[in-house]
Amino acid sequence: MESERDSSDADLIARQVVDALRDEQRSATRGLLTSEEAARLLRVDVEWVRTHRVALGAIKLGDGPKARLRFSREAIDAYLAARKVRPAPSAEEPSTSKARSRGRDRDIPSLSPRGQAVIDW
Repeated sequence: MESERDSSDADLIARQVVDALRDEQRSATRGLLTSEEAARLLRVDVEWVRTHRVALGAIKLGDGPKARLRFSREAIDAYLAARKVRPAPSAEEPSTSKARSRGRDRDIPSLSPRGQAVIDW
């Protein structure tokens, strides 16, 4: 009778330890996305996410060559913000390339990459 109670107590303690370890693991990775979740968020292939893991701020779980990657939503948002397409300059503000071409003497031909003269008409 007492051995049954000891066994049930041991089972209860084991379950509590397992639950505590799971909670600890969840809190350590809370908010982190898998490669698949990051790919769905960005609407790209998983391979693209893995290729751009450094730029996306990947966190490597483990030391081996097949260690799992996790991505924070904040790092992905920062990556996107840094690559946001900006509106074109207005007509009143000439872009640098237009200003450069207007400043060049039109009578002097420019050179192609091979050194051949290119005449802008």
